[in-house]
Amino acid sequence: MNILLPHNIFTTLLAQALPETLHHTLAYKNASLLGKALEERKADIVLLPVTDLLQHKDFFVSSRRGISFDGPLSNAYFYFAPEQQHIHKVVLAGDVSGTEVLCTKILLRELYNEEAEITISTTKTESSQSTLLLSGDLNLENNRFFSGMNMTEEIMDVIDLPFVHYIFAANDEEKLKEFEKLTEGIESKIYSAVEQDDWEFRLTQDARDFYRTNISHVVYELDEQDKEGIRQILRLPYFHTLVDDLVDIKFTD
Repeated sequence: MNILLPHNIFTTLLAQALPETLHHTLAYKNASLLGKALEERKADIVLLPVTDLLQHKDFFVSSRRGISFDGPLSNAYFYFAPEQQHIHKVVLAGDVSGTEVLCTKILLRELYNEEAEITISTTKTESSQSTLLLSGDLNLENNRFFSGMNMTEEIMDVIDLPFVHYIFAANDEEKLKEFEKLTEGIESKIYSAVEQDDWEFRLTQDARDFYRTNISHVVYELDEQDKEGIRQILRLPYFHTLVDDLVDIKFTD
């Protein structure tokens, strides 16, 4: 069973908590490339940015495993230029996928009634006229995320549900079900590791304390509310005429 994950602090926690029998099957890949890798059967299971399902409607989706956020922690943060009155341009940087692009467009419309130019950069440098969205561990450098606007909380305000940023997907439903069985109880292992400071990741003490306090707002074992969050986040691009069709999600039984 070959598994591909995007590489960030939340997937690192997941990987460290996986059963040892799965450690040798695990690899990391840029988030934007995971859907294609699964389509080309270069992996059995991938942790996919949720809106990739808009392009990959035939994938099976785990109804029990993923990464869902419902509070202060996030994998993406906005940073606004000083004294900025209007948002004319947003620069996206880090491990960017279609989810960050679509969520940015939707939030600009929902919160600010703005239609801004969106570009993807290979650096994390922004001009004084641009808003920056960073995705992934760049937010952790020098505790930068403390000064950002949490994308999770803004999306939650729109859908009134948890924001499931990543979902486990596969071409073979039975392999997903096997993975679900092998990872039963993984969430409590992750929480215990963070709360007891028994995990490997380089963070400042302030950041470690913040993660310890808030780790319960990151959900790895999905429930019905998370499933509805997936449905809602996939409906938003359709309602905003950013895509042409709705998706019939193929959840595991």
